[in-house]
Amino acid sequence: MRARWDRILKGLGLVSGKRRKGIRPHKRRTLTCEPLECRQLLSVAAAASALAARTTITGPLAPDLAVAASQAVTQNATYTVGLSSTDQLSGWVIAWGDGSTQSLAGNASSATHSYTGTPAPYTVTATATDDAGATGVATFTLQVLPGPPASPATQASGGQDAGASAGSSATAQGAQDAQSSNSAAAGASSGTTATGQSPPVAVWTGQGQDANWGTAANWQGDSVPQAGDSLVFSGNSQTAVDNNLTAGTTLNSLEFQSNNFSISGNALTLTNGITVDSGVNSASISANIGLGASFTADVAGASAVLTLSGVVSGANSLTVDGAGTLVLTQNNSYSGGTTIATGTLQIGNLNDNRLARHRQHRRQRHIGLRPRVLEKRHERRLRQRELRPSRERFAVAVIG
Repeated sequence: MRARWDRILKGLGLVSGKRRKGIRPHKRRTLTCEPLECRQLLSVAAAASALAARTTITGPLAPDLAVAASQAVTQNATYTVGLSSTDQLSGWVIAWGDGSTQSLAGNASSATHSYTGTPAPYTVTATATDDAGATGVATFTLQVLPGPPASPATQASGGQDAGASAGSSATAQGAQDAQSSNSAAAGASSGTTATGQSPPVAVWTGQGQDANWGTAANWQGDSVPQAGDSLVFSGNSQTAVDNNLTAGTTLNSLEFQSNNFSISGNALTLTNGITVDSGVNSASISANIGLGASFTADVAGASAVLTLSGVVSGANSLTVDGAGTLVLTQNNSYSGGTTIATGTLQIGNLNDNRLARHRQHRRQRHIGLRPRVLEKRHERRLRQRELRPSRERFAVAVIG
């Protein structure tokens, strides 16, 4: 350690390097500065050494860029991405993830695209190039949801981003109306409209100031759902939502693509059903639900639970499907019957504190006795009673 110290001091010119007579070998070098001055010089030398060791940055810096985009879009709908940068750009290149690429000028403020392929997650990459030739890249994942089929004009153009002229669009729409004139009797229970197409899909984004259905900013495209729409709840923004649409509004279906969504508020009528996607553990609806047609509750995950704590009414039937559990907690009045295709149907809340009430009752009646012995006895009786069929609460489980 002393030899290394001597080398450091000698390199800084702080020692003489001459041996003095009568001094032991390990003390043969003498400092040529005062202690405080030496410490200051050493600090300067260490800072200079650290500065020299830093990596030198060469070449132009990547431009700053910002991309504003929604997390989901429906199939065949126009999807818009906002583009901006604080640097002077020479161009943009957007790779949409479905094999198509779009080149734009450097001053472009947005890019649009329509996904006509299979609904799935797509990775979108936006690359910006500045005047110096440096590039910046922004990447995000977009979920494409099932939507209505493309219009005849779009199909004829091969699904390109450029739309047909107003005249050709009107002609195509007239041909479509003529072709669908004989299909007005298409049933809502099949999930299609009277023209045989899938109903419009409204996707929840939760970007509004509140969690109300009637707030346009909460929905993709800033469009409030209309009667007959299918509603999709995705993401994690404002998951406790409130239906403030007109009471009794008829919708096609509800779909939960993310966890822990809860719906309260006004009553609604469903003509198709409710779907809890795979990977979603729980969803709940406390609003009253009317069955506008044969209704299916499809809970995909084996550990998933869909709880309907509002009254389910109507003259149509209810079908339980999927590997999960449907919980009905109210005195429901629908009269079309119940079918359990797969999964579990639970009627009522089996953990409704009945045991706690019995414990309290027995404590009050047997003050001064051995409470733990009495509790065990009444717990055993209560469990035996719960094993027998009850007119109030029961659970039905179907495996396979």
